[in-house]
This record gives sequence, structure tokens and C-alpha cells, in this order.
Amino acid sequence: LAEGLDEVVVEDGATFQQVKAALAAFAADAQSLLRKHTGKAPLFDELGVQAKLERALQREVPLGNGGFLVFDRTEAMTVIDVNTGSFTGGGGQQREQAVTATNLEAAKEIARQLRLRDIGGIVIIDFIDMKEPANKERVLATLKKELARDAVPATVLGMTALGLVELTRKRVRASLVERLTEPCAACEGRGRVLRADECLRRLQDELAGLARSQQAEAAVVELSTRLFPLVDAGDGGTAAATNWPLRIYKREQPRLAPDGYRITYAGNAAEAERLSENNRKMT
Repeated sequence: LAEGLDEVVVEDGATFQQVKAALAAFAADAQSLLRKHTGKAPLFDELGVQAKLERALQREVPLGNGGFLVFDRTEAMTVIDVNTGSFTGGGGQQREQAVTATNLEAAKEIARQLRLRDIGGIVIIDFIDMKEPANKERVLATLKKELARDAVPATVLGMTALGLVELTRKRVRASLVERLTEPCAACEGRGRVLRADECLRRLQDELAGLARSQQAEAAVVELSTRLFPLVDAGDGGTAAATNWPLRIYKREQPRLAPDGYRITYAGNAAEAERLSENNRKMT
């Protein structure tokens, strides 16, 4: 029941009764704020909450003047980069004004996003470089003013010689991204995958090693959906021998990561063909 709260809207019937009982016991004067959602559309859809949650998880946040923010999270801190985007102005004083305007808007939006995303701990902000000390002070003052509206304490430690603003915000609970997401099993938290040509180069090196060390004639290879069409194939799903150090019988495996492949057999050509044929019958 934060200050300025207008109403409490509850969709689930059982939850509504629980909230009603809690208000009656602990905040009787706030019972009039409680309302049961009766609309046909789900509450989050009707109020646009689901779409806003999706935006709050995105890495980039647009600014009104064409600039944008980029949020990157590490184990130690959150790093926020401010970009002008299409809003660059001209040169000299005109550019300084344009940059300052973007930084001022960014300062306001950053304070809002820290609240919205429940970001705590160390935060580093890379504002766009400004030449005039007075403009730097304006941006810092705006950031401090907006953060002061936050119920969670935050401290701005100033701007470094490189123009980075350091601040800390008390960690009250896990951030929104920590509560709604989990590490990616496919990319192991990297957020990036290998280029397709690099994946195929590594596969070719592995197969060449097997051809030399085990005198393998052929191999059965499972490929991700992304890589599967990139391996040239002849009749029966076999890869063209001219491109590889041995004959490949390929199989698409959608469960693999986008840059994933797996050599399931390497050896006799007849056995590789038999295994490949069995796989096709099973699928």
C-alpha cells in the first residue's frame, strides 16, 4: 500500500479473498481500493502489463529523441550505455547541445528503468561525452533528482575521468530479469553463438583428425537446424565427399544449440550408412 496507490486489482478469485481478508485485518481504511477484475480479457493483457514486462526484459530501451540505452548485466555490476542513435545534431556547440539533451533524457529514463527492472548493486553509466563541465553537472543533478524519487536508496558517486558515472542502488530483492528468466542452456549465458562458417571449419577439423587417427572412412553427424542446410548433401542425406575429409551422413537435430553439432559415429563406411538408414526409419 505504497503512498499514492489508487487501487488494487486482483484477477484470481481465491487471491482476491486472501487480499480482502488481509486488508480487513491490517489496513481496514484501504479496503475501498480493492477491486475484482471481471473483464473477458486477462488482466495483464487488458492493462498492457504483459507487453511492458517484455519491454522491461529487452537489452535496448529507446529514448524519445532517437537515442537509446543499452543494458548489459555482469556478475559484478550493471553497465548502461547511452547512444545518440539518429539524434546527432551538427558539430561544435550544436553537437554539445544535442548530446546534452540526450544525456538529460537518458538520466531520467535510467532512474525509471532501475526502479522498473529492480536493478540493485553497482551500476556504471557511460553517458555520451560532453565537453562543458556545466553540462556534466546538469546531467548528474538530473540523475540525482530522479533517483531521489525512488523508495529504494541510491547513491551517485560522481563521474570518472573517462566520463563514466558510478552509482549504487540498494539490492532489496532479485532483479526483474533474475525473477523472470534463467540462464540459456544453449549458449551457456554468453548470449552469442559461433558464426556458421566457424562451426563448419571446426567440424571439418574434427573429421580430418578422425580420418587420420582412426582411418575413418565415413561419419554420422547430427547438425543443428541452423547448420543442417549448410552442409552440402547428395542422395540419401550424405554430404558431398568433395567438401569433407571423409563421407558424412548428416541428420538434423533441432534440440542442438544453433552452433551445435555432434559426431555420433566415425569409422567404416558401411556401418555409417547402416546407422544413418536406421535413424531415417526411426524418424
